[in-house]
Amino acid sequence: MMTRSSTILTRSLTVLLAATLLAGCGNDTSPDDPVSTAPTTDTGGSASARSPAENGGLAASGAIPKACPLLTDGEVKSLIGMTVGSKSGNTLTESDKQTSCLWSLTPGGSLYLILNRTTAKNFNTMMGENQPVSGVGDAAYTINGHLMVLVETVKLDIIVITDESDARQLERAAQVAHTVIKKL
Repeated sequence: MMTRSSTILTRSLTVLLAATLLAGCGNDTSPDDPVSTAPTTDTGGSASARSPAENGGLAASGAIPKACPLLTDGEVKSLIGMTVGSKSGNTLTESDKQTSCLWSLTPGGSLYLILNRTTAKNFNTMMGENQPVSGVGDAAYTINGHLMVLVETVKLDIIVITDESDARQLERAAQVAHTVIKKL
C-alpha cells in the first residue's frame, strides 16, 4: 500500500515527465493566428488580468520571462495553501523560448510552471478535443492535470499537485495563471 507522500511523489514525477514531453510542443511563430472560441469551463476569473496595450505586450520574439521569479514564496503559499519547501529553476532545457520552475511544497505537493513561445494556431491545434477553460488568458484548456494558457505569444503550462480534488487543483492553477499573467 502506498503512503500519501509516496502517492504524491509518484504523481509529481508522472506529471513532471508529462510536462517535459508536452513542453517541447509548440514553437510555431506566426503571431496572427486566431484564438479558438470553443465552449469552455469557467474558472470564475476575468478573461485576461491585463491588456497587452496596458503592459506593452509580450514581444513576438526574443527571450520570455524566467519562470521562478514570476511567483514569490509568499504568493505560492497564498495561492496553493502550502509552504514552499524548495524551488528549482531550469528543470527543462532553458532557452529564449522555454523556461520552467518547480516548487516543492510542504506538507506534500508541488507547483510546476512552464513558459513556452507559441502561437494561437499551434495552441488551438494542441487544444484539439481537450476541455477548454474560460476566464484565463487569451485561451486555455486542461489536459491530464495541466492547465494550458495562451497569453499573446506565450503558453503557460501549470500543474498543481495536492491531495485536493482535480477541480480544486484546476481552480488553484487558474489562480496561479492570473497572478503570473499580471507580471508578463
